[in-house]
Amino acid sequence: MAYRYRHLNNSDIPWTEIEQCHDSTVFKTRAWSRFLQDSLHVSPYIIEIAHDDGEVAGWFYAQLITRMGIKVLASPFEGWTTSYQGLCMRRRVSVEERMEIYRGLFDHCLSTSVCHMVQVSDWQLPESLPDTFTVSSRVCGDVCGGTSGGVRGRFGVVVENCRSIYLDITPDEDRLLRSFRQKSARYSISKATRLGVTVREAQDMHAFAKAYYAQLRDVFDRQNLVPPYDESRVSKMLEALHCTGMAVALEALHPQTGESMATIIFIHHNGLAFYWGAASWRQYHAYCPNELLFFEAVKRLKQRGVTTIEMEGIRKYKEKYNPTVYSKPKLMAARHTVTIRLKTMAKRAYYAARRCHAKLKGLWK
Repeated sequence: MAYRYRHLNNSDIPWTEIEQCHDSTVFKTRAWSRFLQDSLHVSPYIIEIAHDDGEVAGWFYAQLITRMGIKVLASPFEGWTTSYQGLCMRRRVSVEERMEIYRGLFDHCLSTSVCHMVQVSDWQLPESLPDTFTVSSRVCGDVCGGTSGGVRGRFGVVVENCRSIYLDITPDEDRLLRSFRQKSARYSISKATRLGVTVREAQDMHAFAKAYYAQLRDVFDRQNLVPPYDESRVSKMLEALHCTGMAVALEALHPQTGESMATIIFIHHNGLAFYWGAASWRQYHAYCPNELLFFEAVKRLKQRGVTTIEMEGIRKYKEKYNPTVYSKPKLMAARHTVTIRLKTMAKRAYYAARRCHAKLKGLWK
């Protein structure tokens, strides 16, 4: 099936229709777009996808940026605290049709000089790509190293199979609680409740962001690191999403002093939530506030119609909630494959520098 691709001016973006698509996520909403523009000065680059007869089939949600002179159509890009974007289709399409759209989209963007490189993370993509995507890929962790493959079309594609975890929260609360690990989760929730820890929803977003970020700095300090983003990004994100009802921000309060001991943030849209961040003061870990916060957030998300939580990376402290491990392919295409290699090398160098910095900081303590 042939498609036509057309870039929309920002004033012509049909936000309501995009947000109502069955495959829309919080990262493809107008609120998230405003947050990225306000915090990172990144604007949406929406491509309309239409059939030959002119009927609109959907949209491709991305952002056009320039890094070291290379134009990248990112959907999304690393470091934006932004997860799955990609296509928003007006009707459900098969995996094969979705891949066919991406093939045409890559060819269009790269052959018409829209960009030098495209990269896409799409929640709707399966763990295993169809046979028509004859790629050789390996499963990677949170920091992915790409492997090259081929695909029908003018430009080759590189695929990163990135592993993460998700939690199905459709069971009732009692069943969910029983599914958590006894010693590391259920016991902690019971202990926090017994000690009188209370949970409060954030009202003042600036005050909450300040408390969260102070605790986050303490968390990273234990690892001899610093957070990868600043406090203003947290504040701007909460401002953009809280008023739309797409954010759940909770804090656990000390039973005697009422001080904030721990904080947690989830963002959601269209039944899918993302574990955006959590932090706590180390001196209050004996009160087990983190596990209680997580369970209370799950309750609120269920009330809002959320069925699945993407946990945003595999970590030991998240495994106590008995999530499911999965992998999703990230697609990258470029006019010259060396562009993707350079990008992958830069990403690896960044994380290597962080690890080195942490080791050096630890030696000085």
